[in-house]
Amino acid sequence: MGSYFAPVMSVHSFIYEIRIDLEGEYYHLVTLWMSTQQEKQLYEKFKKNYDGR
Repeated sequence: MGSYFAPVMSVHSFIYEIRIDLEGEYYHLVTLWMSTQQEKQLYEKFKKNYDGR
């Protein structure tokens, strides 16, 4: 019998730079961190507004 693992959602925040060189545009990750509780709440609020709910 198989096991079931519930998906775990984690929210991360990040800063990136958009760079352009002779080969074109690319994204450079500057930093990444686990989101704070306040950032998670802002994300949920945005997500609800964006989804039209």
